[in-house]
Amino acid sequence: MRAVPLRIALVGAVILVTAACSEAGDRVPERDFAEADVRFSEPFGMVTTVREMRDGRLLVADPLGQALMAVDLAAGTADTIGRVGPGPGEYSQPDLVMPLPGDSSLFADLGNGRLVVLGPDLSFGETFPIAQGEPSGPGMGGMNIVLPQGTDSQGRGGGGTGPDVNDFDWPDVMPAFAGNGVRVTPEGDAWVRRSVSAGGAAEFDVFGPGGELKERVVLPRGREVVGFGREHVYVAQRDEFDLIWLERYRRTT
Repeated sequence: MRAVPLRIALVGAVILVTAACSEAGDRVPERDFAEADVRFSEPFGMVTTVREMRDGRLLVADPLGQALMAVDLAAGTADTIGRVGPGPGEYSQPDLVMPLPGDSSLFADLGNGRLVVLGPDLSFGETFPIAQGEPSGPGMGGMNIVLPQGTDSQGRGGGGTGPDVNDFDWPDVMPAFAGNGVRVTPEGDAWVRRSVSAGGAAEFDVFGPGGELKERVVLPRGREVVGFGREHVYVAQRDEFDLIWLERYRRTT
């Protein structure tokens, strides 16, 4: 699996159209997602990404709950895949599920330090170490931590780790768009999260594959986008007890 800087390319495209976005902001249609069409009946400990499979079920990884699940929102059921452990068909702290060609999937097994491929039947396949390279000197010098933030239609991943927070040159003001705030639909539209006031509802500028600004989307307060399907956007809502509730909103008309 060859890594390519997908997120860098997306951010570059966003920078190119930022000026046009500012000029056209008043003319861009705005869409509010007022009410979910489905809300799963059981909470999760943490959900950062979901992956819609061909049969409509969701692959959901809950690193706090130590579970990888196939969730059927319509039926209200969740089937656990594999089990906790260090061996084949096992995982510890599963996270970051994403699609691969042929309805296969990839997820990060953080506790065991590896990326795992799941077949279309959700069987466990190849694994790749998250730590790449050879250590040199004290600490982890010479090692790279590979955690892709997304995959393209050919199964290539991009993203990875950013700079150390202690080495980062903090700007005086926040940028218009949030860091790591780009998510891409199956059709190639980029949802780019805008910086908003603390506690404000999540807002996204939606850019088409050619970089054109198509619309602005506003989610209900307290929601985060965790994935897209062919017709839906999947959203995580955190309640006052820090439990995560998975919701589905129709994004196509």
